[in-house]
Amino acid sequence: MVKVETLIKNVEKHILEGRLEKASKELAEAISILEGRGEGRADLSLLAQTLRLKAYCGSRMGEYVKAAQDAKRALEISKGLSDIEGEADALRRLGYIHWQKADYSMALEFYNAALEKAALCNADLLIGKIKIEVGNLHLHMKDHKKAERIYLDALTIMKDGADLKELARLYNNLGACYLDMQRYNEAVEVLKQCAAVGKKIGDKTIQGWAYFNIAEGFLKLGRPRDALKFLDKAMELLKQQCDRPGIASTHLNYGLAYSALGDWDKAKVHFGKTLKMEQDFGMPAIVGEAFREIGKVYLKKGDKELARKYLEKALKVYEEADIIGEVKEIKALMK
Repeated sequence: MVKVETLIKNVEKHILEGRLEKASKELAEAISILEGRGEGRADLSLLAQTLRLKAYCGSRMGEYVKAAQDAKRALEISKGLSDIEGEADALRRLGYIHWQKADYSMALEFYNAALEKAALCNADLLIGKIKIEVGNLHLHMKDHKKAERIYLDALTIMKDGADLKELARLYNNLGACYLDMQRYNEAVEVLKQCAAVGKKIGDKTIQGWAYFNIAEGFLKLGRPRDALKFLDKAMELLKQQCDRPGIASTHLNYGLAYSALGDWDKAKVHFGKTLKMEQDFGMPAIVGEAFREIGKVYLKKGDKELARKYLEKALKVYEEADIIGEVKEIKALMK
């Protein structure tokens, strides 16, 4: 048991530092050890916990099928143990995987089931974590007011600092919500709080995303040179973590920053990297965003033919993924 617990403790450190591949390998080792033991409750409970962590790492690396398998297996083990909180956490992991794939209706089903289970066992901290992810879902569905309300509900649970990692994640997502609501100065301030908490606890993942989102805020405020400084910080951290969705999104914002500065050659390089990466691991919400933003850049340049080409691609992606809010925006841009 000691070796497994040591492995899991190391894994938590790896995740904080963004070393997801290393974390996943050590989790696989821990799972192998636990599978070779008996069917004792303690071992089974630890196996379910380990599988949930492995599902998280896998989903962050874009390995959705394997991640879902690990989460479902964890769910079945927790059911067999009558571990309601474990069930709730496994359902949360499944919701997260479907959210990443832009399967929002299925994600919401899993999240609602997770909230019901967590409420049954008064797992307030877990409820706060689930609410953060439900807020993310509504943010991506462009229901900003609902997302903000859910984030603020979560903040009432998380603000005591019992889990600084989740508090940092909440600040990051609330900042992203304010960006979408065009409340850019508020967004930058909240995101700086996120970066500060992330630095305090050594969470490179959340620091990278905070810097990325701060850069987006400066882009919206018409300050592309300031944006580039934060994009450099974000890229350094996200590359250390092998966070491919984050790296792809950072390339997109590099492209937007260089476009704003009139350096079209550099912008095209970054746009190309974005599209190659995002299409390789299949995240429709982000692929659609890339096509949309590139289309908008061509609109500003006055190249209506190329703008329409990219906007049509964005429209196709969003329609196939049933992301209604984005479909409406693209159609308005194409008029």
